Amino acid sequence: VEYTKDFAGKMVESLVTKLSSLRYNLLIEGTLRTVDVPKKTAQLLKSRGYEIQLALIATKPKLSYLSTLIRYEELYAINPNQARATPKEHHDFIVNHLVDNTRQLEELAIFESIQIYQRDRSCVYDSKENTTSAADVLQELLFGEWSQVEKEMLRVVEERHKELEGKNSYGI
Repeated sequence: VEYTKDFAGKMVESLVTKLSSLRYNLLIEGTLRTVDVPKKTAQLLKSRGYEIQLALIATKPKLSYLSTLIRYEELYAINPNQARATPKEHHDFIVNHLVDNTRQLEELAIFESIQIYQRDRSCVYDSKENTTSAADVLQELLFGEWSQVEKEMLRVVEERHKELEGKNSYGI
């Protein structure tokens, strides 16, 4: 992550600048590690006449981190030289700032809407339909009680991780 984030950030910024000048519809994915990049990007796109929406996927931290391990294991099995692991500290830093970053973006009021989805693709919050704070909803989804669907997802992800660790000779 440390080796690629600067390059990836510059590449995305360049693409957004060029493609928005050509009026392409854009879907930009990011981690919401800070508010700076989404704020700057939203302001640029608003200045170019775009309607800006923020969509978040709320996944329990344990499930999220296990998924990064699975991604690493799957990529390692294909090409060990191209697999990149996400350090747990980096993952946890992002997760632990998601709610505050969402709150800050919400207070800036630069998005026409904010939506929160769960990993099963169900939309559980839409600012156009809810008066509750998106950050408050996100807090509960990330750190609140586990639903049955989340528990089942965790079981499946844990099984998949064990299976992949067994195939790769080292584990991480």
